[in-house]
Amino acid sequence: ASYRAALAQAVASRSKAVMKAPIDGIITKVNKKVGELVTSADVVIQLYSPHFEVKVDISETDVSKLQTGNSTTITLDAFGDDVKFSGQIINIEPASTEIQDVVYYKITIRLDDTDKPIKSGMTANVNIDTGSKSNTLYIPSRAVKTNGGKYVKVLKKGEVKDVYVTLGMRADDGKVEILEGLNEGDEVVLSVK
Repeated sequence: ASYRAALAQAVASRSKAVMKAPIDGIITKVNKKVGELVTSADVVIQLYSPHFEVKVDISETDVSKLQTGNSTTITLDAFGDDVKFSGQIINIEPASTEIQDVVYYKITIRLDDTDKPIKSGMTANVNIDTGSKSNTLYIPSRAVKTNGGKYVKVLKKGEVKDVYVTLGMRADDGKVEILEGLNEGDEVVLSVK
């Protein structure tokens, strides 16, 4: 029994000494040599995987719009804006990170496989699709006023009138969808002089 216990302990010790890669890939760099002391914070081996990921810091105002599975469009500075890559969000960290007193959340985006020669460390620009609609009525968001509700100023028969509206999705380019209150062809007044 004592020999079996010693053997089990030796097998357990050997298992702790063996490093296993968390993913398939190719070893690109070994940072430590045999006999050197390492800590759990040291990067001992760098591994190249053909499946690339992009880490992005998203502000707290935008993270609530995201969920895992959202599709993304990625451009890499090395290839220019004309070459687009696709991907999707695979992780949203629940803990926040503060960068210059602004709260951010780290998200991980997995790039879909491509035949382009992507290299680790390239600068990426990411657009995340949080939703889309077609054939919708929209106006510039600066036209929407607030006073006990959302309204816009509309020109009707030569007079400017306040019309209450129900808003839908917002776009990055300063437009907002109108669900109720306006019809196509209504003249919205942006400012009055």
